[in-house]
Amino acid sequence: MYSIFVKLMEAKGVTPADVAKATGIYQSTLSNWKKRQNYLTAKNAKLIADYFGVSVDYLMGVEGPEEPPV
Repeated sequence: MYSIFVKLMEAKGVTPADVAKATGIYQSTLSNWKKRQNYLTAKNAKLIADYFGVSVDYLMGVEGPEEPPV
C-alpha cells in the first residue's frame, strides 16, 4: 500500500523522485499508485521492495511489522 511506501521513504529520508531515479520507475507511475492506492505491477513492487530491503508482501501490507525497518 502507498502508506507503507511513505513510511519507508520517511525512514530512509528519500523522496519519490529519489526512489524513481534509483529504481528506474517513472515518477508518474509512483504518482498513479498514490492516486489509486493499490495499483502497482509485480515488477515495480519488487524493484521498490528491493530498494528498501523489504519483502513485496511487506510493501503491499500483507505481512510484517507495523514499523518499517531502519
